[in-house]
Amino acid sequence: MARFTSYVLVLASAVAAACGDSRDPTPEVALTSTSTGSPGVTLPTTSGDEPAVMTVTSETSTDSGNSATTAGDTAETMTASGAPECGNYIKEGDEECDNGHASNTDSNICTTGCKRAYCGDGKLLQDIEDCDQGGANADDPPYAIGCTKECRPGPRCGDGVVQVDDEQCEPGAKNTGPCTTECNFKNRVIFITSEKYSGALGGIAGAYDRCNHLAALGNLSGKFRPWLFTENDIISERFPEYANTFESVNFTSLSNVFLAENFQELLDTGPRGAISPTEQGEALYDQRVWTNITPDGNPHGGDCSDWEKADPMLSAIVGISGPSDAEALIEWRDKRWWTEFSKPYICQSEWLRLYCIQVSDG
Repeated sequence: MARFTSYVLVLASAVAAACGDSRDPTPEVALTSTSTGSPGVTLPTTSGDEPAVMTVTSETSTDSGNSATTAGDTAETMTASGAPECGNYIKEGDEECDNGHASNTDSNICTTGCKRAYCGDGKLLQDIEDCDQGGANADDPPYAIGCTKECRPGPRCGDGVVQVDDEQCEPGAKNTGPCTTECNFKNRVIFITSEKYSGALGGIAGAYDRCNHLAALGNLSGKFRPWLFTENDIISERFPEYANTFESVNFTSLSNVFLAENFQELLDTGPRGAISPTEQGEALYDQRVWTNITPDGNPHGGDCSDWEKADPMLSAIVGISGPSDAEALIEWRDKRWWTEFSKPYICQSEWLRLYCIQVSDG
């Protein structure tokens, strides 16, 4: 920091004590240094008994190309190149702020470039913004991944509003069934057995055991019940978990094909897709399945003597698991062939399968 300092030197006139003579005034002498940083010296003339005054003035100092001045309380620090230095706690040049290197971060109000944070700059302002996608912020952002122009999340699961195009329900809201954290109703699986059977299944209880044994081999959780009736069964007793309720629950195949939004839809219109994968995930199409259940959910009448006998004199109706062809699938669903297809099969037939429907999580 250069300083301009004046020094005044008062030189008293010398009087010769012995002879009483007075000397001539000191002639004007001017000394100016040519070295950088050395003061210029001027000795002014005097007359009579007036004192001589010497003024010494320092020049502006230069240190390694850095220069600075001090005037009152104003200070400015520049780099060697003269450009502002972001991070030195001094707002200068085109800087909008400067809180020092430690505080200038893209998550704070003053960014690493010494610019003030704002919604739309693409930098997430901690504790203020929920999101910031820069130019992608929109008035109507895409579901689950979008950000509004106010830097708030767009429509998403958990916002308390059911987005009809993307959600079935909202956790904690008034729903028609249990809602998952993914904003879908609870999922239930239907599979077709990899094993084939005659009508001698060991009764309904034996068919139940077969479904759950295969489910365990396929590492499927929950309990499963066969889609199978005896002559005297009614739907509410065979499937008490779903009957007489409008609770929403999704039914899907093991290949994640959506089959029905609830049990009532399964009864009224049938599955939306083929029930093709087995408990092992193998895709099987157009397979005959023991059911003895009509499209309206009632027993047909033939049940292989309560599913105890493989008697060639007995028969029961069967369903077909569904085609792979999309056009044929439409007719299959419209006619609900999944549960009743063509004529009854004799109970001695050993190549029919079972549908197994999940009824609980554990």
